[in-house]
Amino acid sequence: MYGRGQEICADLGVRTWCKLHPGDTVSVRYTDLERGDVFWFLSTPHRFQHFRDFPVGSKTLEFIPDARVLVCDDEFEMTAYGTYQCRADRAPAGYWQRTGNQLLSA
Repeated sequence: MYGRGQEICADLGVRTWCKLHPGDTVSVRYTDLERGDVFWFLSTPHRFQHFRDFPVGSKTLEFIPDARVLVCDDEFEMTAYGTYQCRADRAPAGYWQRTGNQLLSA
């Protein structure tokens, strides 16, 4: 129920914050990522470099208009749009700046 309350507040433009334990799950926006941030996928860390746009006319864009390609320094690439879930202790700095949430010590 608390999560739904946060969603309603976010929709209304009201900023809420909470204190999170390292193992808690948070919802990170792909736009929270900055160059050099560590992005975890299937328990493997990758260093984020940039986003690349899909080519005009791409089938992916027909179904997901805001999709982009997430590119990492180890040549890992994946389709990115919206948000992704991760452990609080793995969330990028942009998440903490955007939400104002605080990470508790382990």
